[in-house]
Amino acid sequence: PGGEKDRELLGRKVFAMPLGEQGETLSYTASEGYLVATTDDAMLEEYLRSSEKKQKPLRDLPGLAADAEKVKGQSTGMFGYENDKATVQMQLEILKKEPGSVANLVSAIPLASRLGWDENSKAFSDWVDLSLLPPFDKVSKYFHRSVYSMEFTPLGVEFRRYSPRPPELAK
Repeated sequence: PGGEKDRELLGRKVFAMPLGEQGETLSYTASEGYLVATTDDAMLEEYLRSSEKKQKPLRDLPGLAADAEKVKGQSTGMFGYENDKATVQMQLEILKKEPGSVANLVSAIPLASRLGWDENSKAFSDWVDLSLLPPFDKVSKYFHRSVYSMEFTPLGVEFRRYSPRPPELAK
């Protein structure tokens, strides 16, 4: 496991792993039979505090078993679940609050220099106005959840992802 930043948090051992040269750290632990991993320590602590309340296991989520079969089941070597609705909501909030961080991220893309976005984040802002993104409640019906799996085969790695139609659109 990690290194000098390994610690105890709410009675659980939290491991830390440095990520590249940016100084970011991936913190991870086990909780309720799941691996919890994030680069945001506040989010990890919030999750661990919320898991102190007994919640229904993820495996009991209606429709999850059927979704899992679309990616060859939950015993392929790696199986994952993502709450797309919560993820997109968080991403929209970040994009609206911190448009400069998006400009910095875009500036690292090779095409950015051809568009004049590599050195000047204002140039990106002239093209893209993130404040015009809709409020999440206007687009939330388009997001639901995703499942994915990864399996090692003699030919390589197979990665599968499936997102069922959101219930609000099935009406």
